[in-house]
Amino acid sequence: MKRFLLFTGFFCLLQCMVYAQELPPIKAYTSKNYQAGNQNWGISQDSNKNMFFANNEGLLHFDGNNWKLYNSPNKTIMRSVLAVGERIYTGCYMEFGFWEKNPAGAYQYTSLSQDIAGRLVEDEQFWSIQQVDDLVLFQSLDRIYIYDTVNTTIETVPTPGIFKMFRQGNTFYFQDNDLTFYRIDEQLAQRTGDLSDFNSDRVVALFPTSTGTLLLSQTSGFYRLTPNGYEPWQTALDDMATDLRVYAAIQLENGNFAVGTVAYGLMILNSEGQLIAQFNQRNGLSNNTVLALYEDADNNLWAGLDNGIDVLNLNAPLKIYTDVNGTIGSVYTAVEHQGMMYLGTNQGLFYRDLNGSAEFKRIDGTNGQVWELKLIDGNLFCAHNDGTMIVKGSTATLLSDHSGSWTFLAVRDDPDRILVGNYQGISLLKRNKGNWEFDGAIEDFQYSSRFLYYDADGTVWMNHEYKGVFQLELDLENKRLLNISREDDLPLGKNSGLVRYKDRLVYAAESGVFVKEPGQEFKLDSLLSAAYQKDDQYVTGQLDVDEQQNLWLFGANQIKIYGPSSFGRSIVMKNIALSEDIRNQVIGYEEVGITADGHYILGTTTGYLMLDVEGFSPKVNVVHIGAGNMTSERGEERAITQSEEEFSSNFNSLHLALHTPNYDTYLSKEFRYRLIDFRKQWSPWSKDNTVIFENLPPGTYTLEAQSRVGLNPSSNTATWEFTIAKPWYASNWAVGCYVVLGLLSMLFINEVYRRRYKKQRKKIEEDNQRKLEMERLKNEKQSIALRNANLERDMASKNQELAIATMGMARKNEALQGIKKDLDKIDEKDARQALKHVRSIIENNLNDSSDWELLQKAFNNVDKDFIKELKTKYPKLTPNDLKLCTYLRLNLSSKEIAPLLNISVRSVEISRYRLRKKMGLPTEINLVDHILSI
Repeated sequence: MKRFLLFTGFFCLLQCMVYAQELPPIKAYTSKNYQAGNQNWGISQDSNKNMFFANNEGLLHFDGNNWKLYNSPNKTIMRSVLAVGERIYTGCYMEFGFWEKNPAGAYQYTSLSQDIAGRLVEDEQFWSIQQVDDLVLFQSLDRIYIYDTVNTTIETVPTPGIFKMFRQGNTFYFQDNDLTFYRIDEQLAQRTGDLSDFNSDRVVALFPTSTGTLLLSQTSGFYRLTPNGYEPWQTALDDMATDLRVYAAIQLENGNFAVGTVAYGLMILNSEGQLIAQFNQRNGLSNNTVLALYEDADNNLWAGLDNGIDVLNLNAPLKIYTDVNGTIGSVYTAVEHQGMMYLGTNQGLFYRDLNGSAEFKRIDGTNGQVWELKLIDGNLFCAHNDGTMIVKGSTATLLSDHSGSWTFLAVRDDPDRILVGNYQGISLLKRNKGNWEFDGAIEDFQYSSRFLYYDADGTVWMNHEYKGVFQLELDLENKRLLNISREDDLPLGKNSGLVRYKDRLVYAAESGVFVKEPGQEFKLDSLLSAAYQKDDQYVTGQLDVDEQQNLWLFGANQIKIYGPSSFGRSIVMKNIALSEDIRNQVIGYEEVGITADGHYILGTTTGYLMLDVEGFSPKVNVVHIGAGNMTSERGEERAITQSEEEFSSNFNSLHLALHTPNYDTYLSKEFRYRLIDFRKQWSPWSKDNTVIFENLPPGTYTLEAQSRVGLNPSSNTATWEFTIAKPWYASNWAVGCYVVLGLLSMLFINEVYRRRYKKQRKKIEEDNQRKLEMERLKNEKQSIALRNANLERDMASKNQELAIATMGMARKNEALQGIKKDLDKIDEKDARQALKHVRSIIENNLNDSSDWELLQKAFNNVDKDFIKELKTKYPKLTPNDLKLCTYLRLNLSSKEIAPLLNISVRSVEISRYRLRKKMGLPTEINLVDHILSI
């Protein structure tokens, strides 16, 4: 019972000490982050600083930005991992082997145990892997298998059973289940004399030290091996080791020890065995069961937990105090004074002894908002929401409840007075017989006065972030405001700040930083303004000046500290790469405190940060182009390799990830990239490490990538050159085909045009020939027309002759008939005979057909084929009918026709009537018109 009570008391004390600690940054990765099993049994790191974890579901790879799980080869729990060169050796249930990168950057597994499957023990699991020279040792609970990487042979070391294997230099030891130690010598297990006497407990780790070998047991603490045997090594764990149950432990490079337990988290002991820190679920560790520990190349401590993976930046230049119970709240101001640390928070004024390990306690009567703690002439003043207080030890005395207080300003040339900026103006404190007391308020001035400073000329300046910066002329004796003037040239701004830096006034707002030199006006300072304009973004104009006369400016991604150089003439600058989300301060109320050992305190919304400014030195970081794929418009994916330089045209969308293996969790990582020959401008700095380019046209590209960790750029620019091939229809052979087809087309087109031109020429020739022929015909027609005209003239002449002849015949016949008539009237017989002879002659002349034949011949010369056509059309016509038709065509009247036919006019009319009937003409048709139309 006494032992139990002693342990309980010690453990409670330990818990109090732990929760009051400033701890290094911790980054927790849960199974949701890395998408694998909860438990992690082994940790290792390769030469490129990539981290590997033996996880319940397989090999887990982390490159600083991206997690990748490779399932166990036989779907069992992976128990061990060791990175050696380019290979990652792993062991699991009934299987061990190694992983190597394929051309696509992914790891592929090669089994070593398949060739010796018959030599494996049933249900064998491989819990540890060690390496020396060209040998890799795989340890199960039953045997040790030695793999010769040069000869690729595997030898088996029979054992009586193994609890754990250890390496000391190039010698390997193991402890069996009976707690006996063995040494592996020439592939044989031999009991070792120097360790064989230890049989008190199962040993978790062996540590070589300058004073001898240390053994850490599972439940009974540390032991030191001396020439006289084993001696307990007194440490902070001795009174609780039985309950702690150590599972994993390593010695850190600085000589400290990291001890992982089953139920109480992780403990850090120094080389003297003193407890430096304890990490558990209450102060940041993901889980209290530590299964594996590993210190990486940058001295970060990795913990493989029963539920998750944590990395602790043990050597970080900052420590974090977290108010795990929520009793302190957001810290606005912090001061060390007379062996105490004081924290002014939104929940009151808290303190603790610097040399103690207790938690912070609230000073009675200070419950509420504390805005500022300020040391003036050895006195600690507290600006509180309830008024003005003075603090001594663990008590706070209210000096004035006149409004809430913001700040304090010692009156120049009067050490017994202090100006107090409060919610409703300015009040005064006065020292009377060594005690400070309220001395009234300035009349007729009711501006909230959070910032109060003297300039080098002794003038009081006040800043109100919404109303501006004011110059005040005060009569302190009469507590009156004599004059107030606003600095109109200064911009207003939310979270603006005003401080006195050395003999200058410095005002900061979003538009820049303005400095007032003694005797001058405020002017924009380009050097200080660059803090908000070059690499950073404006978050707050709050400024602070520490006790070393350093000026602090707070940006979105860093803190800039300006201070006097060693000669005191110029200003030097130091960047603290702590982003706003890491600092977690109350924006607009940033304040810097300093400790006795030179560290700085920054309040946060959950506690405070302890900074070692000199420790913020840039580290070399390297950026890598990681795995990715090229995708097509159909969504098909093709893994890319750094060695592959050409992709088909349909895979033209690039998706890959960048990474930089830096594990300082308090520093932000940012990336930028550009694709030369496509986009020459660098992308903006971004925390997103993915590179995406969609629908790239065919061509050759060079991807360049850079990173920065805490604004420190990478030492390299990662490059990758690749080509997106032209589509088949634009490839070289296709272009060649196009050239050939083009030439053939040209020849074809040339031939087509040649034939066309030939045809056109032929057509032109034919047209010309036709034109010539037409011209010839035209000429011939003209010639014919001339001939016709001549013929017409001849015909007219002939017609005239015919008409003359006809008229002559008619006159002749008419004359002959007249003679005949006259002769018929002569009766004398003597004349009868003579007259008869004359009459006979006349009769013969009247009936002579030769005249008709002559007329018909002449008529045919004039009107060719008329009589022929008339006979064809009307075959029943008699010769006399034909004669009548001929005379009618000559347009002769009946009277003119009668003599020609030697008949009377009456007979001509009768003949015409009969002719109409033979032709079958109706009465409405004129006979002469009809005959003329034939």
